Amino acid sequence: MIMSGKRISKKQVKDKLEVQGIYSEGYGIIAKKVMRDNKLSIGAKALYSYIASFAGAGETAWPGRTIICRDLGITKNTFTKYLQELKTNNYIDVSQAKDEKRKFFGNVYTIVTNPCLPAVGKTMHKIR
Repeated sequence: MIMSGKRISKKQVKDKLEVQGIYSEGYGIIAKKVMRDNKLSIGAKALYSYIASFAGAGETAWPGRTIICRDLGITKNTFTKYLQELKTNNYIDVSQAKDEKRKFFGNVYTIVTNPCLPAVGKTMHKIR
């Protein structure tokens, strides 16, 4: 049997899903609420979309800030500004990951799926 241009035996075949074209490197789901939020700049929405494109594959390797900035064509200061917008509006949470010796080794970015958005005249409480 030939699969993807390679000769393989029937013993090697297991059910498999192949994704081609622009989806072959992964994809994510973007919440319409985020895209329609007038409090967010277009840059913050782009960063959210970039982050969401890495979600859905479980705990995946995350590109560092330098790579994200290169891919989006922004500076580190601009990245920080857009990330702060997302954090302020409760769409992204960032926590520090530490090893067993409590030494910092990276950030954990969490897409907040149920952000607690402020109601008119009420105090906002963060829900996790």
